[in-house]
Amino acid sequence: AIGGSAAGATGTALAASGTGATFYGMYLSLGTSTPTSIQGNTVANIASTVSGTTYAIDLVAGAVNIGTTTANTFGSTSSGTGISATNTLYGIHLEGASSGTVQGNTFAGLSTTNGALFGVYSNGSGAITISGNTLDNLSGSQTTAAALAGINATGSGVVVVSNNTLSNLSQTGLTSNLYGIQNNAVAGSNVTGNTISNLTYSGTTATNTGYGIFASGSNTISNNTITNLTVTGANKMNLRGIYVGGTGAAAVVENNTVTGVL
Repeated sequence: AIGGSAAGATGTALAASGTGATFYGMYLSLGTSTPTSIQGNTVANIASTVSGTTYAIDLVAGAVNIGTTTANTFGSTSSGTGISATNTLYGIHLEGASSGTVQGNTFAGLSTTNGALFGVYSNGSGAITISGNTLDNLSGSQTTAAALAGINATGSGVVVVSNNTLSNLSQTGLTSNLYGIQNNAVAGSNVTGNTISNLTYSGTTATNTGYGIFASGSNTISNNTITNLTVTGANKMNLRGIYVGGTGAAAVVENNTVTGVL
């Protein structure tokens, strides 16, 4: 386990600090011919105040299978044992020549106060499948405008986002857009069978938008269930259960259920 002061990421939180510093739970630069297996790890109980970015996992290159046989756990919903940051925070970041599968993992209790927050962020050049993960209780309480997304897929590789469960994503303070799933990836990057619930915005900026799913490009958006997108407080952001756009895109949007957008 990575984090905490005792075995199993228990005890007091691991405190990471430093001006100009970046925190990595795991920093991976791997080969591409045979996927590296990353299974059964816990990264939790971390309080990061580094001025740079905080990553539970940063894959800068290589082929991986993350959680495909034994789930990894990132953070925790138990009080004080999640992963907190005072700048941008990634649960898993897949960049560069990365490819593989992120499957069956749990992300919980991730929070930031001064930067963007992403449970899973893919912006590499290889094919990625993000499937069957659980993301719960991701929160941003911002002093600088920044986005929050449970899953964000972009880059030049095909990214398939399927059968994930996302719940209790929230933003307060000075914020940017809020996304359950944001998909800006290339054609064939389909978003299917996901369940998204309880996205809440209570920030101070009225011009932003909360999306259950934001998608652009010629992709299929199907069989997703989105419930309870809510704005509270005096400053009302826009809410969209599903948004599909992109110049010249030929998307297929079918068999989705959207309720409780208010």
